[in-house]
Amino acid sequence: MIWAACRGSDGFDWPELWVTEGWRPAGDRRDLHSELRALDISCRHIAGDQAERERIAGEWAQQVAGLLGPDYDVVVHGAQSNLHLHVELDP
Repeated sequence: MIWAACRGSDGFDWPELWVTEGWRPAGDRRDLHSELRALDISCRHIAGDQAERERIAGEWAQQVAGLLGPDYDVVVHGAQSNLHLHVELDP
């Protein structure tokens, strides 16, 4: 997942990426973070207003999803400073 996030960002010229969450305890619903099958990757490094940041994050998510294949879900979550990619293995 991390490899795909890095490779998927090649055209954006970002100096670094931050994984903001890997494992976390299970809550009231199924959570693939607790199964070590999901990562959240911050979008704080994306410049622009909220709409532009969401557009760029969406492009990045598509590239990451293309690299990982159909067994993975890649979605953009959150808003403002919490905007992030959620990447999970869910075959």
